[in-house]
Amino acid sequence: MLSRKFHKRRRSILALSLSTIMLISCAPTADPGASGETSSNAGGQAMDAETVEFNPGGTYPICKEKVTLTIGIPDNIRIEDYETNWLTQQLEERGNFDLVFEIYPSSEYATKLNLIIQSGTDKLPDILVTNSVDETMITTWAQAGAIIPVTEYYKDPNASWHISKAIEKCGVDITRQMTQPDGEIYALPSYVQNAANEYFQRLWIYEPWLEELEMEVPATTEEFRELLRAVVSSDLNGNGKADEIGLLGVPVGAGAYEGWFTYLMNSFIYISGNSQFYVDETDGSFKAAYMQEEYKEGLKYIRSLFEEGLIPEVTLTQDSNSFNTMVNSADTSVFSMVYSAPDAIATTHEAYGKYIAVLPLEGPDGVRYMHYNPANAITGMVITSSCKNPEAAFRLGDLMCSEELSIAQRWGAHGVDWDYVTDIEDFDPELYSPQVAGAEMLFVPYDDDNFWGGTAVNNGSWRNQGATIRPAYIAHGRTGSAESNTEYYEHFKESIALYYESGLQNPNHVGRINLSAEESELIAEQKVLLDDYVASMTSQFLAGVLDIDDQWDTYLQEIEKLGVTKIIEVYKDAYERMYGAE
Repeated sequence: MLSRKFHKRRRSILALSLSTIMLISCAPTADPGASGETSSNAGGQAMDAETVEFNPGGTYPICKEKVTLTIGIPDNIRIEDYETNWLTQQLEERGNFDLVFEIYPSSEYATKLNLIIQSGTDKLPDILVTNSVDETMITTWAQAGAIIPVTEYYKDPNASWHISKAIEKCGVDITRQMTQPDGEIYALPSYVQNAANEYFQRLWIYEPWLEELEMEVPATTEEFRELLRAVVSSDLNGNGKADEIGLLGVPVGAGAYEGWFTYLMNSFIYISGNSQFYVDETDGSFKAAYMQEEYKEGLKYIRSLFEEGLIPEVTLTQDSNSFNTMVNSADTSVFSMVYSAPDAIATTHEAYGKYIAVLPLEGPDGVRYMHYNPANAITGMVITSSCKNPEAAFRLGDLMCSEELSIAQRWGAHGVDWDYVTDIEDFDPELYSPQVAGAEMLFVPYDDDNFWGGTAVNNGSWRNQGATIRPAYIAHGRTGSAESNTEYYEHFKESIALYYESGLQNPNHVGRINLSAEESELIAEQKVLLDDYVASMTSQFLAGVLDIDDQWDTYLQEIEKLGVTKIIEVYKDAYERMYGAE
């Protein structure tokens, strides 16, 4: 590793002037790999970009001569100094870059950048770090000509050396997720695969009671009903009270432990946590789950669990504080819950570590899907119209997407905060275990609780700010000491592997959909009203305030009045634009 002294300029942006200047646009031409680039501004007038010569992809340094790039980035109290940061040093040395940071207050970062762009008050940095910027704002900036398309760089195997390899390992064409309505890509990605997050809502049941009842792990909705009946009718905690709870949660939209509804509904029709749209595999049509007969049948099944007292009514009204109190009662009372982990159970409670995960249940018609939220690529970095070296800026982001530096973005400096297992002399795999049971061990973080979860200031990374791509094998291969594995963590790791290997993901899941400004404006108000109405009616159906059979037709009619047909049409068109024909 090379060492060097750093003499760089650093500008801290504390206030904005309101004088107006014109933003210079320098969008790349169709041949981004050329050493002498020509860009054009918004008016179409050609202007010469600085000439930069590059080494072939995968060869360091990236630039044959030093290139200075300015980076707009939010401040972070956990980072000691961007200039001397380990990640900064690696980028400068491997890329032959001189990075100059323009640091904005994190609390006002997106707002301040938007003011600059909308009012044309100042020349922009070459690169903007945008992980915390809303995607709709990115679309607005692109339409304003403040950021440039980088589509052609993705097609250049030298410019996208690391990105193309990482995408291949991910097995997902994330460029489709990043494509704006005009057909261009304006960003470098932040994309992280991790089964623990993608299969986030898992059913957990209290194993000691299952064993005491001498019943099997349920595989169908009716087997689950019979198990819950046995739980609530038995004094399993031995306190002489009828206080056993079959399934407990919080209202949909109330935070953690809200996934019970989605988990159960996926035995009738597929829905995910962030979308109730789906593609019908029988005819390829684009539909909303909450309008279908299968959704109605799912509502009736779930309502029947409430009627029998297998799910307490408080699940529809309580907040997280009330939930936590109930699951931590002196006498264990809650048999099952749905979340990524039963982490609401206090570590000192007798039930801690004794919950095991259960796969999704098969419904009466054989439907069986898991709650599935596959990773979406968000905007990690954009290149502004002020940049005179757009390909160099893109290659900087590409370098950040290499495996080593993507790991560093989350776990810190290689050789200090973590090491590959192959770096560790006499590594004994018997003394370690991966995050996902059965995964190949890749690297060992040394003090992640302090590095990531604590309050200490460190200088090993930009803490997931900027471009990064981490295929699933990275998170799954994160390795810890086997000695530190408690029963709780063993069950957690087994649960991830159980879901990951189950094959119960819906291949027709509808992921991220990018709407144009016009499309968003067309349906924005109607979509809010529709979502609120569906949520309200679903809650009333489950609570028994409204009869599902009697009110179903009225419910559908009102949905139509709220413009569901138009909303579906807009999303369908955008979906086909993004994920249709190659």
